Amino acid sequence: MLHRTGKRLGTTHAMNQISPKLAEIKHSVIPNPGEDGQFHTIHSVGQTVQVLPTKTRPKKINVHERIMQLLSIINVMCTKINRNEPWSYEARNYTVIPLASRSGLIQWVEGATPLFTLYKRWQQRQATALTWKAQNDNQEIALATAQKPNDVYYSKLNAILKEKDKQPVEDRREVPMPILRQCIEELIRETPADLLSRELWCSCPSVGLWYKNVQNYSRSLAVTSMIGYMIGLGDRHLDNVLVDLKSGQIIHIDYNICFEKGKKLRVPEKVPYRLTQNLQNALGIAGLEGAFSLSSENVLKILRNGKEILLNLLESFIYDPLIDWTGHDTGVLAAFYGGQNNLYEQITVKKRQVEKDALLRMFQIRKIEIRQNWITLGESINRTMNKLIQRVSDINELEKNINEHDIKMNIMERRLDYFETALEESSSTNHSRKQLQTIRTDMNTAKDLVLTLYQNLENILLNST
Repeated sequence: MLHRTGKRLGTTHAMNQISPKLAEIKHSVIPNPGEDGQFHTIHSVGQTVQVLPTKTRPKKINVHERIMQLLSIINVMCTKINRNEPWSYEARNYTVIPLASRSGLIQWVEGATPLFTLYKRWQQRQATALTWKAQNDNQEIALATAQKPNDVYYSKLNAILKEKDKQPVEDRREVPMPILRQCIEELIRETPADLLSRELWCSCPSVGLWYKNVQNYSRSLAVTSMIGYMIGLGDRHLDNVLVDLKSGQIIHIDYNICFEKGKKLRVPEKVPYRLTQNLQNALGIAGLEGAFSLSSENVLKILRNGKEILLNLLESFIYDPLIDWTGHDTGVLAAFYGGQNNLYEQITVKKRQVEKDALLRMFQIRKIEIRQNWITLGESINRTMNKLIQRVSDINELEKNINEHDIKMNIMERRLDYFETALEESSSTNHSRKQLQTIRTDMNTAKDLVLTLYQNLENILLNST
């Protein structure tokens, strides 16, 4: 029991025992990965490491990274509608950075509250109220504690089985369907349907902001529900669905169970997305027929219009995950072609070729993602090159003019020297001082013009840099 409890609550380790070098880092200049623009450096590393509990124990986060890419592309598709409307469609995501085959970084979602936390708070309030009531009635009662959802479910199920004179069973697949339906209906009646709607109301200081957040919540729920339906997202328990109470946005985490994988669980998941009573009640007066229904239709139209891009992106999931599910080269091909035993004799395609095809498809997807950025960059380079060519032409023209005036100035200087020499000699009386003054004025004008051209050339060079 202690071992199971420790696994559920997670474990804490000392950083100096895991990595003494990381524990000694102080005032480093290492940039924080995953940031654009102005980055922050890592000051130090925490001295404790908490291992979060997980049931699926995922070994790779590449699938999460691809899902985040998918959400980013869908958000780009929605920008056309968002420009023309006062509201926006957005699937809120987070950063996932794979560092190695079995390690990576996942952004911690700030400002979001799991729906299970809201349910847990209600349970604690109920337990506290029962305790206070018993104390006021002078009754001796043990301190009431909040039960785990699994315990609540099986206690209700066993009570119904006992009422029907049936023995409790460990495997609920053996329980008759009418009893399971009665159990879930009674649990729904006992649990308030306005837990989420009350939290949204209490988090808003004004009615106007509350209405805005409810509309944001309705559109966000529609976007995430339609995308979850498209990728066959499962395992949507209350810990995997978060809500930002300040904006009303819904955030989904843990995309490990997707592509209808939930239908193969021990208890198969049959619903396309989570839309339980608390989620419905928070949609407002119109309920499912208001902003949620309209937004769902618009999101599906957007996904259909961009189906070519989405199919190219989703095609990569066919190859990359299945390579890790098989243990040998023929198993890779069996995953694609049906798993015949004599597949190696029939098909000579090697594992390396399959991986090459997968990489080529990923390259095509990446090309689509960065195409617009490359086009924008190319246009910017063309504009810069045109300006540079114009600058060079201006410089060449100035240089040509300077050379011509240099030649003229040299001629004028030689003529001036000649007349000055002739004027000093007593025998040179054929040249007048008026002619000499005219030549000197022309030369000074030429000098000023050359200096002006040089100044213009320097200004062009400075502006070009």
